[in-house]
Amino acid sequence: MTLKNWELSRANYKSKGKTARVGCGAGFNFDNLLSNIALAESGEVDYLAFDNMTEGLGFGTLRKMKGETVWDPHTGLHFSPSEERLRAILPVCAKKKVKLISNMGAADPYGTAVWVSSLCRELGLSHLRIFTILGDDVLSKVKAMDPLVVETGKPVSALADKIISAHGYMTVWPVVEALRRGADIVVCGRIGDGTMFLAPMAYELGWKPEDYDLLGKGQGIGHLMECGPQCTGGYFADPPFKVVPDLEHVGLPMAIVEENGDAIVTKLPGSGGVVNRLTILEQMYYEIDNPADYKHTDAIVDFTGTELTDIGPDAVRVTGTKGHPKPPAVLVCMNTVEGYLGVGGISYGGDGALERAQVAMDTVKGRMRAIGIDGSRVRFDLEGVNSLFPWKSVKCAPAEVRLRASGIFETQHEAQMLQILVHELSCNGPAAGGGLALFVGGGGTEERLVLYRTFIPQDAIKPQIVEI
Repeated sequence: MTLKNWELSRANYKSKGKTARVGCGAGFNFDNLLSNIALAESGEVDYLAFDNMTEGLGFGTLRKMKGETVWDPHTGLHFSPSEERLRAILPVCAKKKVKLISNMGAADPYGTAVWVSSLCRELGLSHLRIFTILGDDVLSKVKAMDPLVVETGKPVSALADKIISAHGYMTVWPVVEALRRGADIVVCGRIGDGTMFLAPMAYELGWKPEDYDLLGKGQGIGHLMECGPQCTGGYFADPPFKVVPDLEHVGLPMAIVEENGDAIVTKLPGSGGVVNRLTILEQMYYEIDNPADYKHTDAIVDFTGTELTDIGPDAVRVTGTKGHPKPPAVLVCMNTVEGYLGVGGISYGGDGALERAQVAMDTVKGRMRAIGIDGSRVRFDLEGVNSLFPWKSVKCAPAEVRLRASGIFETQHEAQMLQILVHELSCNGPAAGGGLALFVGGGGTEERLVLYRTFIPQDAIKPQIVEI
């Protein structure tokens, strides 16, 4: 039976050739904590890939103390959500022999793998073999090569001592080799989101480094899977035009991939959400620029010939994607420290809420000038009025308004002062203000870390495979 006439009953699914059964364990670090357990328990997948890392995240696990880099287990990507997820799913994966691949290692894959190993011992799963992939830290090489920065057009050296990290996107082959050596868990740092899904495909189906068309097809399937429920109905609902059933229990996607790179993307029967041509199509166009030239470390993906066919409830056949030879250079994400971010917020409700919020805004601006703080990089938003749309869109007086002030400052003291000036409004501003924000996100200060990109030759990255 081929993909074209695939029967919807998985119990009746028989392929004439090999298949790789790959599921998504998480599309981001705060993803649903229950759907992946159901996927592991189902026996429908042999691999789960966890995408826990964004382009701008990864530097958090690096801290400089007395000139030494130290691992901080509380700032890495293995904090509470990942720990809760792993504690729940590791016993299930061990029982069902489902292998895990994740980029939760962030800027410290070795330290994270050691932490995972200790967690396995605590759970009585010390027999699980844990590997980590090193080599994505290319800070010294980037400084020596001094390539141009994409965002500025200037060499990396122009960032001077602001740059604190540089990590290049790893190739899939060290992960494939770790699986070949018997890995149950592979902890990566900077690796392409879809590349984690590509690894079990290449391993199970025997794809080679020069099989660019197959690698492009597999990378394309990985791209569809990497954001988890975004292709099973999450981020899709827009009633009454697009209705998603049982979004509360939205399932995570899984793919059945054949040797020729064609695949079926589906989800567990009975799970919430929906998989159809439109949900897959929206995810396919996510985060890509030129659909004919979607560059990855191992191949270039060409989506221009991709065909998405609904073959039954919650099952889409994906064919026609092409792959082209890998680019000569690899993308490197760099992070710099550039000042501090300060945030403050307060709410006003009832008649005259907008007018009182405007008075509060003018009051903070005036007090900033009075104490000599540069307000040129401070933004004031009246949320619900002008934070998303221009003033002219306001048709009637709002019943409630939240004033949010945020700014970029050279010193932490100045950033803290913005929060304090907003806080002062409770007794030194318009009437009936409340809901003061005292922490970052709603209010507070934090070091401002900025993402930049550059490229270096592929052969500049030297992967290392380490078993913990």
